[in-house]
Amino acid sequence: MNDGRQNLVPIPQEKRESLLLNVDNESAESLNMEVLPILDEVLISNRFQHEIPLQENHRRLRISEWNAERGLDWDILPSFYSNSDIIILNEMDWGMARSGNKDTAQQMSESLEMNYAYGVEFLELTNGNEKEINATIDQKNHIGYHGNAILSKWKILQSKIVRLHPLYELLYEEKASGQAKGERRLGGRMALFASIETDVGVILVISMHAHSGSKRNLLRSDAVLVCDEISKWNITNVIIGGDIASPIPKWLVSGCGFWALDKTNSQKKNGGGLMPSWKVECPHGAAPSVGKFPMRGDWILAKGSGFKMDTNVSTDTVYTYRMNSSEDGKEVYECISDHALLTFEVNFSDKVIV
Repeated sequence: MNDGRQNLVPIPQEKRESLLLNVDNESAESLNMEVLPILDEVLISNRFQHEIPLQENHRRLRISEWNAERGLDWDILPSFYSNSDIIILNEMDWGMARSGNKDTAQQMSESLEMNYAYGVEFLELTNGNEKEINATIDQKNHIGYHGNAILSKWKILQSKIVRLHPLYELLYEEKASGQAKGERRLGGRMALFASIETDVGVILVISMHAHSGSKRNLLRSDAVLVCDEISKWNITNVIIGGDIASPIPKWLVSGCGFWALDKTNSQKKNGGGLMPSWKVECPHGAAPSVGKFPMRGDWILAKGSGFKMDTNVSTDTVYTYRMNSSEDGKEVYECISDHALLTFEVNFSDKVIV
């Protein structure tokens, strides 16, 4: 079967170095306007065709969502949740020294035999943040892309990037301190849309990665933008997943008709709200837990008559890890991402959906 990879192409290394040096002192907005026509293209690969039922009677949909934090350790996901029909991903590197210059989304697609769409969030002009730069001295990014991906056992029909509110100067300028020290980027946060042809009809899947810490009016504008774009696709049944800054998820519920967040996101076993999904850590090799100020930073949302939300819905929040041996021979935990893996299972309705 033809791979079908298309559209998105790398930016040559000489050009990336020129964008970083910026000898003509162009504005960050001007530099972005130069490269965004390239970065806004989507790579789609429909290499795999599954001719067997994906779930019993083709009627169970299994979704996983994860901010994979560079994507180098993507292989851990199926260890915690196997046989996903659709995987929604944030922060997947392509050609970054910090992740071995690998095409992480493609590698995951090949290993799991799933089709995929990949969209660039950022063109990284350095090797990342200060820690990543220090760990990759004398290494260069082969491509320098960092973005969102959607993997599917079904064919991906179309895909599109919708950019959220721009922060051109903030992302491009050199930072003197903080978590982003060392990072210089072009591009911006975005939502990757993809229509997918399932056994029982077409659904719209969105991988969204939103700004955190932006002003409330800008976050609201992002929610309105996404709702408006959804309406243009004219697809009834929609899934959104991703690292989405609050209160955007609540606005998506009220503004474009998604089900209440507690229907598609797991709650604490003892009540008291949703399970925290961000600031996951393994302090001193201990089992994964959330930090001092845990919060729900990652979400799955769904809507549409093609999903049976009244019965047999399953949700979970999973803290991923590897087991390693310490110097004294003891087994210790290594957290893979500071974001939890989310899962959502729902039955399709009996009728064919559109």
